[in-house]
Amino acid sequence: CTYKCNSGYYRSGAGCAACTTSRCSAGYYRGPCGVAADAPCLACTSPKPLNASYTDRCTGSSLGTFCSLSASFVCNAGFFYTASTTCRCDPCPTTPCAAGSF
Repeated sequence: CTYKCNSGYYRSGAGCAACTTSRCSAGYYRGPCGVAADAPCLACTSPKPLNASYTDRCTGSSLGTFCSLSASFVCNAGFFYTASTTCRCDPCPTTPCAAGSF
């Protein structure tokens, strides 16, 4: 006997289980719930600059461009954000800045 689960549920064993809707960790987004599979957390494919890490979940796969709102990121330790037009995390200078500059 074949059965179909209601929307928001997937087939699990001899019954139906609610699809997971909880938030995924940084660098992941919630994929779709299938007929016979729960909604997995999938890795972001939205680009981020080199030397950066995701700080929040993304909105989906292949969305956005560098520096878009589709995935939040922060430059890793020892790197700084240069500009939204180049969207790079460059190494921090090893020499101190002159007074009044950064």
